[in-house]
Amino acid sequence: MSEEQEQPPTGWETEYDITEFEGSVLSAAWSPSGKQLATWSYDLWVRVWMHPPYDREPDLRHRHLDSTPDVFIAWCEESALSLCSLLEDRQDLDLADGSVTGVSAQQRPPFVELAGGGRIIVDGAAVLVQPAIGPRTELGHHDGQVMCLAVDAHGSEAYSGGVDGTLRVWSLAGSERRRFEYSEAVTGVAACPFGPLIAITAREMGTDGRLTLLRTDSWDTVLDVPARSFNSYCWSLAFHPTEPLLAYPVDKGLRIVRYDLDVLLGPRRTQARRWYRNAKVVLVGDTGVGKSALADALRGAPFVPKESTHTRSVWTLDREDVALQGEVTEERETLLWDLAGQAGYRVFHQQHLHDASVGLVLFDSRSDTDPFAGVGYWARALDQAVGKQPFAKILVTARADRGRTTASDAAIAAMVERFGFEQHYVTSAKEGAGTGELARALREAIAWDRLPVIEAPEVLAALKRYVVECKSAAEMVLTRRDALLSGFRASGPLGAEASAGVLDRCVDRLETAGLVRSLAFGRLVLLQPELLDSYGSWLAQAARNQKQGMGFLAEEEAREGRFRMDTDRALAGSGDEELLLAATVEDLLRRGIAIRQNTDEGPKLVFPSELRSDMPAYPGGLAQALLIRFEGPVAGLYATLVVRLMHSPGFTNVGLHRNAAKFTDEAGHECALALDYPDRSNDALGRITIFADGELGRASKLTFVRFVRRHVEGGAFGARVQVSRVYECHVPITEQTVRLRQEHGFDTVLCPVCGDELPMDDLEAASAETDDSVQYEEEVTESELARQGRLTSLAEKQKRGEHDVFVSFSSPDRGLARELTERLLSHGVLPWFDERDLAPGQRVAPELQAALAQVRAVVVMLGSSGVGRWQDLELGTALERSLEPSDADGTAMPLIPVVVSGGPDVEDWPLFLRAYSGVDLRQAEDEAPMRRLVKAILEARHGQG
Repeated sequence: MSEEQEQPPTGWETEYDITEFEGSVLSAAWSPSGKQLATWSYDLWVRVWMHPPYDREPDLRHRHLDSTPDVFIAWCEESALSLCSLLEDRQDLDLADGSVTGVSAQQRPPFVELAGGGRIIVDGAAVLVQPAIGPRTELGHHDGQVMCLAVDAHGSEAYSGGVDGTLRVWSLAGSERRRFEYSEAVTGVAACPFGPLIAITAREMGTDGRLTLLRTDSWDTVLDVPARSFNSYCWSLAFHPTEPLLAYPVDKGLRIVRYDLDVLLGPRRTQARRWYRNAKVVLVGDTGVGKSALADALRGAPFVPKESTHTRSVWTLDREDVALQGEVTEERETLLWDLAGQAGYRVFHQQHLHDASVGLVLFDSRSDTDPFAGVGYWARALDQAVGKQPFAKILVTARADRGRTTASDAAIAAMVERFGFEQHYVTSAKEGAGTGELARALREAIAWDRLPVIEAPEVLAALKRYVVECKSAAEMVLTRRDALLSGFRASGPLGAEASAGVLDRCVDRLETAGLVRSLAFGRLVLLQPELLDSYGSWLAQAARNQKQGMGFLAEEEAREGRFRMDTDRALAGSGDEELLLAATVEDLLRRGIAIRQNTDEGPKLVFPSELRSDMPAYPGGLAQALLIRFEGPVAGLYATLVVRLMHSPGFTNVGLHRNAAKFTDEAGHECALALDYPDRSNDALGRITIFADGELGRASKLTFVRFVRRHVEGGAFGARVQVSRVYECHVPITEQTVRLRQEHGFDTVLCPVCGDELPMDDLEAASAETDDSVQYEEEVTESELARQGRLTSLAEKQKRGEHDVFVSFSSPDRGLARELTERLLSHGVLPWFDERDLAPGQRVAPELQAALAQVRAVVVMLGSSGVGRWQDLELGTALERSLEPSDADGTAMPLIPVVVSGGPDVEDWPLFLRAYSGVDLRQAEDEAPMRRLVKAILEARHGQG
């Protein structure tokens, strides 16, 4: 950062610093008239200041009820505030009488009003448009929680920042237009109401944060100064609605500056800048159509016969620098993705279709059965995944060198028209026919000027290129992060500027793009993540070949590689393979492909998708309740549904059958689901039948059918889900029939088989709704899937001494600390606890210092005995690390107060701990706070590794 940038320019003057806070300011908002300024700070108080002056006691102070600092403030009207926690709830505060009304955050998510009506909405990681009339439209996703949101004065663009370290610019008429990358989280963004200017706060490695002003007509940086930028979910920037004023957080409170827009903008400046765009080309099609061979041909590699695999592969097809107007250089990179086509794995490979610029759908025109098998599925999957972004879809005849064709020109033309393909090419990877023309066509199809532009610090861009180059080196498969960093530092002058934190951010973004994968132990980076698919497919095949046909494999056999694999695999018998096997098991469990079940013989990995066809069929015995007909990745979607239900808290699995699973609710009443294919020639068309015991209560029945329906709708192709009610004779009666009967005043339906009048119910309509119980089931299920995956990596972390968290406690509370340690271990989190990790005869103080230096976070346990003497010493080191970024990775370490049985309320905590968001574990039967604690620990980075 230059000295000129550090010094505020002309046209930027501090008007007032508000410092009367007991904790750092996290969120600020001007009222609609601009006469009041509301603030929310770490001391958990809302304050309303009159403008001006700001030097007297604020007119109103209100303590937020849920005692969490992760809150942002918005004005409902001049006399009412909204306090919204993105993780918990929302409260509306009436300033006239001080009354507080609680409102579910799910019902009223964070939003920014549009001048012409409607809203821009934050829903977790998604940014959506809610028009004044009509359904919500998703603009796109961040790779993690959205932390801030703003809309320009004209209502044509939205700006969002997130924990993924990016500021994204969205066109309200389209999708993402531009992206700015920072080395840490973007915590605040605000749009100037008077001109093309936005303000951004972001955490940067080694600093508390920066405030940046960008002009949105040229995207030049016009200001860059220090600011306080917090790793919390908050909106902390506020432009005044009628005066040229901006409020933003600084070290000692909130600073209000007066700016001169004409001076700040001045004439447009041309800067030497580097932009980056990438285009993703995906090859899809059913297994065996020759995708991998065609991918080699497109890359100019020689033809080598290949067998069908479950593996995805990613290559750099092109990279070039393009000179644009002024002094702007744009790097353009084209990535080629080859995705496997096995039906059981479609649901996972479908996740890689997003952001595609070109889709190549392959089919084998020489097939003797169905030459167009899978074409419709992949065409619809691409359409759904890419949404509104610029995209081209090309139909490709593969293996044109093989025998006579069974697909006529007329049939091919019909497929092109039916599924909206722009072009059709005939190719032979073996003979090279048509591959050159296809390569030129896909390059020409990329709409570079419509793809998002990414601006990143030069060191981050260079580091990305270096990691991708390492990935391209076939001999480099698994490497430690410190080895990557050392190599980059030695690669050129830019490397000297790189820190471990910059490397972590770079790996995070490449991992989001699917190009690398971080392992849960050893600070290891897998540069060839497609190997996880290979090992996963070998494991699934081993489970399928299990003698009893139950589709399982002992976890010990999986981790030790005692199953059939390709003999020519690159890592055969190596230590790296042992690590990769552990990572594969974790990946299978986390993605819901396999289930980890404890048995008398040890843990087993069960693969629902690999139950053999000669397994017993569903025995029946329950009444049919609902039919769900859908198009999509049928086998994979069904398998993951079964896994998720087996991990849901409200239902217990009591039997797996061939394409069926049976469960009981907490009262022991039964429900089940079964899969079949209405059209055996179309494996992308499935039907799930839901069964229910007559004794199953309405609440459990609704939770079950809603859980199943939401899962199917989330993985199927858009509106291609049809739900029908089934009555006594097991023949579906459509919702339209039910509705028309209701409109004519009937409260019964007529069975089309026996003609009986049957009482009408609202099960189909009610299944489309959602409630807190379903959301709870889904949240707990996601948490349980992640927990099962972490448990498989726990042994490796213990072996390496890679602790996640340090547990600080007072000696009289040792028993409670032991219980907390066991609970953390049960969640797959490895704590440092003196009883387990301090060997007899070791000096205590050096070991404590070493442990505190390498953990992700520190838990400060608060029990009935207060803070003890040793705990006080530990807290000194922990506080220092929580306030100052470490030399190892440039990040501060979270310090998490945890209240246990007999512990104090927040107002009785030690004063210095009140600035930290805590977790209350006093209600031992409530697992939600424990899940929050685990999430907070695991989202922190390791200290040094």
